[in-house]
Amino acid sequence: MRDWYAAGLKTTMVARSQTYIFPYKYVMSPHSFGAYDNLPLEVADRIFDRYLSLAQAGFPVLDSRDPSFNVQSILNERGSGHYADVGGTELIAKGKVALRGCIEPVGYAETGLRLSNGSALSTDAVIWCTGFADKNVRTTALRVLGGTDPDIKHKSDVLHPTDITARLDATWGVDAEGEVRGVWKRHLRMDNYWVMGGVLQHQRWWSRPMAQQIKLAVCLS
Repeated sequence: MRDWYAAGLKTTMVARSQTYIFPYKYVMSPHSFGAYDNLPLEVADRIFDRYLSLAQAGFPVLDSRDPSFNVQSILNERGSGHYADVGGTELIAKGKVALRGCIEPVGYAETGLRLSNGSALSTDAVIWCTGFADKNVRTTALRVLGGTDPDIKHKSDVLHPTDITARLDATWGVDAEGEVRGVWKRHLRMDNYWVMGGVLQHQRWWSRPMAQQIKLAVCLS
């Protein structure tokens, strides 16, 4: 968004629903989500006003004061509904980027998009930023293994793709031990099967522990 603005393009964001926003610097800070444990009270109290001007500009901001909000649920289950702010929100707050809040695109028009409130948005290009669609590893694995191909038949001596995916653990969410389900570890009912998922930060952190798991399993087999 900042690149488009810098290039002189007129940009409009359509924010379909409330979004939890946190600064990128906040993600990288050791203070993290424990602001009141690490910052003076008068500083921590002002954190909630960080995106006040953004909300006043019409962006549906969601923060931790909402009783229905759970940041771990958004991060580990939905895989969407949150945004690490790298500076683009300032353009919206200052009116340099237009905004349509709490409405959804419902179709294409000759000159752009039709929106759920009956209005239209004229544009030369549409960029969709809608999160991940393949959060269920069973569905993804079935497609990758060819289980949706009607020509693949069941054989008594060979596992069909549906037999394999039925043995896979569910992914995302939190299990009884408080760990994220089904990713970055071996699936208990399927030998030699590991799953990775998430964003780039997840891959950077978990690729080594998972490689160690695979190496250990190979050495012990």
